[in-house]
Amino acid sequence: MQIISELIKYHWQQYLKTNKFVMPFAALIIMLYTIYSSKPVGVVDSLTSSCLFVFLIASWIGISACALEDPASEQVIILKIKSHKKYYFNHTLFLVSLSAVTALISTVVPILINLSNGGRLFNRSLLFSDIISGFLLLFLSSFLGCTLGELSHPRMIQDRKSALLIIFFIDIVSVIKTALLTSFPILKLILWIVPPISLVPTAFTNSKYFMWKTTALASAVLILYSCILAFLKIMLLSKRKF
Repeated sequence: MQIISELIKYHWQQYLKTNKFVMPFAALIIMLYTIYSSKPVGVVDSLTSSCLFVFLIASWIGISACALEDPASEQVIILKIKSHKKYYFNHTLFLVSLSAVTALISTVVPILINLSNGGRLFNRSLLFSDIISGFLLLFLSSFLGCTLGELSHPRMIQDRKSALLIIFFIDIVSVIKTALLTSFPILKLILWIVPPISLVPTAFTNSKYFMWKTTALASAVLILYSCILAFLKIMLLSKRKF
């Protein structure tokens, strides 16, 4: 446990000592302000729509996080803990904590805006279950985006321009996946492979409240896909030596 906490702390220090975190989180605040600048808004609609934007921003965060890794320091730490997989697993835990912070901001900001407007931001009263469900979906959407962005790791895709274009393309297709499948059903033969982030707003279409079964199903799908991406990165980087 001590090694895990120390490595997560190390990754946070590496991330925060640069200015790479400023732009994504600034974009997050702007996005939240844009979504909640008009009132009233639907509780479920606004939170599930936020998941799409959080996914995109988290993908950006994942790209910047993996680009900050110093190969020399990475090798020294791996030699010290004697395990490539342990190092990359701990980096995934860092992404989990980063996703939690992103989700917390995305959940707290509308709550504060609602309070400052005398509870008139939403078209109904905000329930505790809304906060829990919203945070969970935002957290998992963020983690999904981070794990996707991490696939642009320099040792996996050396050409940085190509890496950014690939991730950007996957991001866009993932967000508009539902619309694409509606217009071109045949695309389901290939689009099953892209991140299922569009499932979140689609699953709650016309829902006034978060239903626990729907929330659980959407969460399970996001968790499964995120774990697959994280596992893929860990295995590829463990095999591709420096």
